[in-house]
Amino acid sequence: MKDVLQESVKWLQNIGFNIRATVCDQSTANQWVVRKLGVTEEKPYFFLNEKKIYVVFDVPHLFKINGDYVSWKDIKLVYTLDSHQSLAKVLPKITDAHINPNPFQKMRVKLATQVFSKSFSNAIKLAKSTGQLTSITANSTSLFLLKMNNLFDTLNSRTLNNSNEFKCAVSDRHILVEETMREAISWISTWCVTGTKSPPYFNGLCLSLTSLLHLWIDIKTEDYKFMLTCRFNQDPLEHFFDVGNCEADEIHTQDSNLLCDANNLSEDMKTLETTNVSVNQEIEIPEGDNVTYPFFEKSVTIETCAVTYVAGYILSRILKKFSCEICKKENENFKKVFM
Repeated sequence: MKDVLQESVKWLQNIGFNIRATVCDQSTANQWVVRKLGVTEEKPYFFLNEKKIYVVFDVPHLFKINGDYVSWKDIKLVYTLDSHQSLAKVLPKITDAHINPNPFQKMRVKLATQVFSKSFSNAIKLAKSTGQLTSITANSTSLFLLKMNNLFDTLNSRTLNNSNEFKCAVSDRHILVEETMREAISWISTWCVTGTKSPPYFNGLCLSLTSLLHLWIDIKTEDYKFMLTCRFNQDPLEHFFDVGNCEADEIHTQDSNLLCDANNLSEDMKTLETTNVSVNQEIEIPEGDNVTYPFFEKSVTIETCAVTYVAGYILSRILKKFSCEICKKENENFKKVFM
């Protein structure tokens, strides 16, 4: 396989391609080739025809990681709590396939990245704050998921600029992206698995990050202004040659603080916002300091928090359509009590 790789690169070079990196998954055969080429974390490249070529392990494959001791139990418990809620869920996209995948589901990158997400991180923090999750690892698990979410965003950038700064291209304009990648190398080097040898994807992820950072330094000298990290996944190449069924369009992280699936509400809200409504009867709204909210006389749970979020989302959309000073005033009173 080493000879096949080298001959393929030489052939492309001979017809005018400037090969800067090679991308592969971290199969045993590919790891053997990488070692034979003399590639290491400290030297994540090899030379061919006096050209430096970086090695990058396919990032989506590296994110198909099993739970480690930072606490897969926390993840399972929060999912169980959320799955039994009837009024509203904080994790509407998470299913049993995410938590207990079968052999085929374990191959789906989307399932892994939706667990390693900001939404799941926030759900764990929420369960911890309500007292429904009491484990001593809850905070570290939540932080782990958030860091993984941010790291995946930096390794899957598709545009120069993005409202989510972690999704911006690597460039001198977006320092946070490069800093996140550098910090991740040090962070990942501290990972360990209790009772067994650390799996190869730990080193593979560090090697890929190092390769991308070194490549960025190289191409900047050639007057490149930015680098889209998603281009170093296998999926773009598979799309180009239309090989097999690819999940690239499905790969994404839940990177917002939403506690509900707002997309499902949007269509209903559009109908409301474009409908002319006339009120023929005055509605009596209590005023003063004695206003009570019976729903919150119950104990606070992740379900009541989810319901509050959905109600607030609907109210905010309604207030954009209708001008009601009393409603706005009550909304402000509500925020003072519960936010």
